[in-house]
Amino acid sequence: FGSSSSWVSAWASRRSPLPAPPPACTLCARARARGLAPAVAVLEAMVLSGSIDDLFRQKSLPEIHGVLKQTRSDVESKKQELRELVGDHYRSVLESSDHIRAMSESAALISTGAERIDALIASMRTLAANPPSAE
Repeated sequence: FGSSSSWVSAWASRRSPLPAPPPACTLCARARARGLAPAVAVLEAMVLSGSIDDLFRQKSLPEIHGVLKQTRSDVESKKQELRELVGDHYRSVLESSDHIRAMSESAALISTGAERIDALIASMRTLAANPPSAE
């Protein structure tokens, strides 16, 4: 079976009949590759391939509770990862903002200095063209 996205796309579009889900061993390998617990992948496949009733018919209540606990743990872990990622990017944006402000202030100082140099050069040209008399 190709990718899980094609399987989900077929389900979402509902234009063609839903293909059978991949075997559990393939799901477990894919789950490990994605950093998920194999039980979560099996539950995901069961939910997508059928109804919740089928899930309860095929799995015992303790197994479903275990999968639910693992799923909640995975969700909390992903939420924490997202918070950390957003926090890191926020700090990066703030640091960039500080650097941009400092660069703007430096550019303003350089511009002021350049204007003073232009004024001094103009006054030197004026003095060179009209030297003061030596009395």
